[in-house]
Amino acid sequence: MIVYKVIPSQYTPELYYYFIGLILALSTSAVLLFVKYKTSIHMLGIGSLVMYLINLSIHFEINLALSLSILILFAGLIASSRLYFKAHTKLELAVGLVIGIVTQFLTIPYWL
Repeated sequence: MIVYKVIPSQYTPELYYYFIGLILALSTSAVLLFVKYKTSIHMLGIGSLVMYLINLSIHFEINLALSLSILILFAGLIASSRLYFKAHTKLELAVGLVIGIVTQFLTIPYWL
């Protein structure tokens, strides 16, 4: 509801399609949960954010290397903490990251 009322695609298509990709990623994770496969939503979120920042860098032709490197460092810290607390396996973390990246990648043709 927020995507349609607060962030319509006419005002900020970049942010609109970021949230659409995030909704698609969370829906994919929910479908996988119904078939008894757990994914890391923490990694899904940081993967979506990293890919969104890459898309913004390409779209506006600006250098966001420092921001990207900090986000990738945070992704590593998040993955390490999830492994340390034994909340996920390495495969569940990788699947969450890939889902986050791929769903943002799928929105590229609509706004980039």
